[in-house]
Amino acid sequence: VTNSHLFIQDDWFVSDRWTFNLGGRYDRNNLVDDQTVEARLGAAVDVGGNGRSVLRFGAGLYHDRSNLIGHTGADRPSLLFNVPIDPVTLEMDPTSAGSQPRELVVDPNLHLPEIVKWNVGYERQLGERNTISIHVFGSDSDGLFFTDFQNRRSFALDGARPDPTK
Repeated sequence: VTNSHLFIQDDWFVSDRWTFNLGGRYDRNNLVDDQTVEARLGAAVDVGGNGRSVLRFGAGLYHDRSNLIGHTGADRPSLLFNVPIDPVTLEMDPTSAGSQPRELVVDPNLHLPEIVKWNVGYERQLGERNTISIHVFGSDSDGLFFTDFQNRRSFALDGARPDPTK
């Protein structure tokens, strides 16, 4: 597998208070002959005009390459629905009483999932050596092949969460 990446970015200092940046990332994967272009943009403004307070915001488009099998359709596993979850182990149990699992084969033309991530932040210099900041991050996705709730409630006596990789 060969992954090729190219990233380009430019900053524009519009005035003493405003800065904009625009970037893009090009990715190519030879396994699936897949090419994507992902845009990035951002801005910062000196709120007070004195260099002590800044408001920043940015956004970017990303693609979920973590499941290339899901994208290629090659050896893609089918999905099971209506399978009960064992409350102790949090594992699927298709053999439990009353279980009627049904198999669904995923569309082989599934597109590479897209995620838009964004952030907004405010920073304020306090004195000569300290800064206080507050930031908000968010994301929105489309076409994710699989999502998992990583912060499940623990059923273990020690309070440890289940290992999501198993």
